[in-house]
Amino acid sequence: MTSMKLLALSNEGPCIYNLDCSNTANENEKLVKEDDFPKFSGADIAKFSPINGKLVAVVDAKGIHLVDVSTKKISVFIERTGISALEWSPQGTYVISCERIRAGVKNNLIVWNASTGEKVAEFEWKNTAKDGPKSVKFNKEEKFCARQIGKNIIEIYDATNLGEPKFTIKSKLPPLPKIDG
Repeated sequence: MTSMKLLALSNEGPCIYNLDCSNTANENEKLVKEDDFPKFSGADIAKFSPINGKLVAVVDAKGIHLVDVSTKKISVFIERTGISALEWSPQGTYVISCERIRAGVKNNLIVWNASTGEKVAEFEWKNTAKDGPKSVKFNKEEKFCARQIGKNIIEIYDATNLGEPKFTIKSKLPPLPKIDG
């Protein structure tokens, strides 16, 4: 059986659909909305985890909800208001969130452990909040993490210690360095 799960963000929040493509005849393909997925009205972001889509990260006004797709239960809740953007690490070990800069909050770019909801690292991001999570890239095995700071500096971390950069790359302007995962 060939099938595909699809995630759509509606006015009611995220909805999961199952597309059954097991029969090659077009009239036998079926698109079915799955029932009982938690409602998050007002959700701004919903993204499948990268490996097999086992989890969905949903961002609403209260924070980040990590929902197990098979049980349709919230496995982790991260209370954090004002999140504007979110990305997953390649193995789904971490979620990276960013919010607009606001009074009293210096570090607005945060790496979270997706299993526990614990804050792993936090950084200051002064550019557009939507671009913040894209400035943090893990390699495929999640052994290293690179973070772009401004226009001409990239810090490289051992993923087990995101508090202290292992290497720093500084470039002259132009051309600018770029993180490409």
